[in-house]
Amino acid sequence: MKRLAFLALILAIVTSLAVSACSTQTAPASKPAADTQAKPAADTQAKPAADTQSKPAASSSSATKDDTVDKIKKRGELIVAMTGTNWGFNMVNRNNETIGYDVDIAKKVAEKLGVKLSIQLQKWPGLIPSLQAGKVDMISAGMTITPQRKETVDFSDTYVKEGKLLLVNKAKHPNASSVEEFNKPGIQIGVTAGSTDETAAMAFLPKASILRFDSGVSTGLELQAGRIDAMPANIAWARIYSKLNADKVRLIDKPFQPEDYGIAVAKGADSLRAVVNQVLKELKASGEYQKIYDKWFVTLDWLNEVELLKK
Repeated sequence: MKRLAFLALILAIVTSLAVSACSTQTAPASKPAADTQAKPAADTQAKPAADTQSKPAASSSSATKDDTVDKIKKRGELIVAMTGTNWGFNMVNRNNETIGYDVDIAKKVAEKLGVKLSIQLQKWPGLIPSLQAGKVDMISAGMTITPQRKETVDFSDTYVKEGKLLLVNKAKHPNASSVEEFNKPGIQIGVTAGSTDETAAMAFLPKASILRFDSGVSTGLELQAGRIDAMPANIAWARIYSKLNADKVRLIDKPFQPEDYGIAVAKGADSLRAVVNQVLKELKASGEYQKIYDKWFVTLDWLNEVELLKK
């Protein structure tokens, strides 16, 4: 009996040890819990964030793409603003047609786009507001590229390098030989309002009185009549005007205030500006640019085409 009791005790101890061993081996059950918390957290923070930030940015870029050229082609017409009073650059002939350097350049741009050219003649002060309002596609009017204008419009590459000359009334100032002679009180200088003629007069002739008119032609008539003493004007225009009105006007042929002229397009109209720049580049490379320039500013063969030029 004692021997049986001893064997029963031994069996109980072995069973207890086996149960204890099994209980100890169940601890690794914590590993799946660690996996459950780590992997989803890594996926949640990385992949969705990358997708959210990149895809909308791409669609935003496409949304801001300039479609100016597409609109012009769909319309079938390139609308260009100019004044019609800037001799050599743009003017009206006897047949009531607008001709000049600006017109020839604008025609080349229209040809490049495969559309017809439509010209709108406006007073100088209204050119940029008209472009901003979307009434015209570009301005080709002998416009100087300035920091102030670049705040409201975009410009093409330079298409003419210019400057200023001073035209004076011949009867009142028969012996004048310098711009400085007109920088004094009592002198009246005529300018086109809103033009670089105005800024040039204010910069170089600050002591004189500045009178403002709506065009170079209007200012020229005031000069011929002796109601003003002098007027600054672009080199090409001044030389042509003095030649045609030599009986009443003298030219002080000493350039001041160098300027670059450009074709203006609306702010952000990058597609149209690119086409204009490409046309200018091609014209210069082919030699046609120089032929157009010489036609309007050197040979002056067009003078007989324009009626009442002196006005």
